[in-house]
Amino acid sequence: MLSVVIVADLTDERPNCYLEVGYAMGLDKFQNLILTARYDHDIRARDHVPNGPKVHFDLDSYNILYWRPDELAEFKEELEKRIKRRLVQVLPAEETRPKLSEVWLNKQREAAKAGQARTGETGAMEVVLFPLDSAINLPQGDLLRIAESAQISSGMLGVVARNGENDPKPTSDGIRAEFEGFMGYAYWTLRKDGTFYSFDSHGLAAVDAASANTLYYHRLVHGVTEMFLYANRLYSRLGLGAYDAVSITLGFSGIKGRDLRAPTDRVPFFTRRVASDDPASQTAVVRMRDIEVDLVNKVSQFVSPVLSLFNFFRLEPAQLNEMVETFVRRASGGQG
Repeated sequence: MLSVVIVADLTDERPNCYLEVGYAMGLDKFQNLILTARYDHDIRARDHVPNGPKVHFDLDSYNILYWRPDELAEFKEELEKRIKRRLVQVLPAEETRPKLSEVWLNKQREAAKAGQARTGETGAMEVVLFPLDSAINLPQGDLLRIAESAQISSGMLGVVARNGENDPKPTSDGIRAEFEGFMGYAYWTLRKDGTFYSFDSHGLAAVDAASANTLYYHRLVHGVTEMFLYANRLYSRLGLGAYDAVSITLGFSGIKGRDLRAPTDRVPFFTRRVASDDPASQTAVVRMRDIEVDLVNKVSQFVSPVLSLFNFFRLEPAQLNEMVETFVRRASGGQG
């Protein structure tokens, strides 16, 4: 989890602390920093010992909060005040953040469901990605170039087909693609402001008669993993930084009544596990950096509520980790 306010204590001139402060400043997080130090590190104070420990000159001009060991209660009170004031400065007001257009989203959803109805498919994974901390406004040609480079080699999300019939098409507000085949139906669109919408049945489509009306849980894990990897690739190419936030919404349809099966077995579990309901959609705000450093936990956050509908089924952490890593290896061109 990213800290919005960073408190760094410079007491005893620890090199690692100065390195971390410099790193935060290099990421343009200067306004997120609150610096503290023991009172005798203030070179202007009467208590300062010549040639003793001090706050180095490059940070000395910063508004440092000094503390005394015998006045920690007062220090705590002042530190809390500074944190509260800093939160007001650095956190964007809710009304100033861009908002997802529900009218636009409903229009895409209706178009996707109408397209799926033509195929006879009954299940789909719906993804909505929306950048919160960056103003994006790109022409259709740039969107197409970025979308093509953001594809995951082993996935199906946001696929840019180059076969004439299924090529992405320019729209008044972005680009859109729609195609269907033996493995399912897909519809996606990328708006000029960076909003991405996808409605894809590939992960839930039957590969043969034996897999009809089933859900292989490894395909669910791989689909959610792909969603995060795609979001990271797409928005890094659209100019978002490591600490910028993206709203991610994931929904499923056509899950109710399906059997849950293991990836290596076309036979149901010893005790049949059937989904009791379609899962509710989930939304989370994720920092770009967290996708890389906390990927398995992010995938678990979205996968676990879906699997729990199959008679409270849950994957062991080691199983989930291996499935995520398997997909990542494939996406990066490795084996496994």
